[in-house]
Amino acid sequence: MLLTRATNLPGPDGILGTADDIHENTNQTSPFVDQNQTYTSHPSHQVFLRV
Repeated sequence: MLLTRATNLPGPDGILGTADDIHENTNQTSPFVDQNQTYTSHPSHQVFLRV
C-alpha cells in the first residue's frame, strides 16, 4: 500500500526527482492544525474509526 503524506516539488533547478527537491507538507483540507490522521478528512473514512 502506497501512502503519500507530502507532495515533492521541484527545487531551485526546476527538475523534479533530483536531490534539491522540496519536501513540504501542505494541508489542503483546512487552515487549522492538520488532524487528518486523527479524525480523517472524509466522512467515508470515519467508519473505520468507529469500529
